Amino acid sequence: MSEHTEPTKPTVPAPHPLIPASYEYGEKVVMQPLSGQLTDLPPQVTIGDIEYPRRTHFHTTLVSVHRVAAQLMDRRGVTSTAAEELALATVGALLAQTKPLLAQYLPDVRVVTDPGRSRQTIVIRAQVDHLTEFFAALGHQLELDLPLQPSHVTLYAAGDLPIGIWSEAQMDDTSRPLTPAELADWQHTINTQEIFGVTL
Repeated sequence: MSEHTEPTKPTVPAPHPLIPASYEYGEKVVMQPLSGQLTDLPPQVTIGDIEYPRRTHFHTTLVSVHRVAAQLMDRRGVTSTAAEELALATVGALLAQTKPLLAQYLPDVRVVTDPGRSRQTIVIRAQVDHLTEFFAALGHQLELDLPLQPSHVTLYAAGDLPIGIWSEAQMDDTSRPLTPAELADWQHTINTQEIFGVTL
């Protein structure tokens, strides 16, 4: 029996004066929008017995300003407003210097689960050039230990929102590769080579 879910609600990211124009800022994260890309993806896929509606806004999240600000509050004892302002200004300046951008998709499609909030998503891992340099510079400048964001694009979501993944450890804990049966369902619907340039 299929588990039907309502279409995923869009997020509302937007340009921000401190963030370079190649990026967007929304829900206290900076992302690279993928406007006009992945338009050949079908509006939904059924994997196993779950129907996944396609996301309405494709992007790859680069950094959580909220999480950086939280570390600044703990380390420096500043207010949440001051921490967020410093984080956002530093992130914006370093994005302009390092210019991290999605370079290619990787042959790794995964199911991500957040059982506490009844969310499940399908993501594809990606390579974002210069993201390592960006995080190294950000951690050095703010004197923080910041885990590298695991680059991915959320393609489908069974639930209202995507699932934030902020470290490789979290990616390992909350996601898994498609099973052989799920991969067969995926390949029946989606030409991964044609859309993403990779073979699963």
